[in-house]
Amino acid sequence: MSELVTVITQQSPLAVNIQNTDLVTYLQPSQKIVNLSGGPVVAAGGSSADYAYQQTTAATIWTVAHNLGRKPPVTVTDHLGSEILADVAYIDDNIIQVTHGVAITGFVFL
Repeated sequence: MSELVTVITQQSPLAVNIQNTDLVTYLQPSQKIVNLSGGPVVAAGGSSADYAYQQTTAATIWTVAHNLGRKPPVTVTDHLGSEILADVAYIDDNIIQVTHGVAITGFVFL
């Protein structure tokens, strides 16, 4: 069985020994998570996501254009991957807006 593994680190060099996968993606901290294999992206807690977004600049409002054509469930994490509570507004079937009380960076998994 194949699975997608994404490794996000601010340390260098990175050594990864992964067996039975088709693709391993290494991201610099300023890059967005991109799923090149077409399979699911793994979100916090091991659940899969159809779309992942990285907010690299601290902000209180994140606007995410996911283009999934629906209102998917949303998981928000901080830059370390810990799930956090945030206000999520569905602008339409392709855009969500995530609002925090303070400016932060992190990830959105849909």
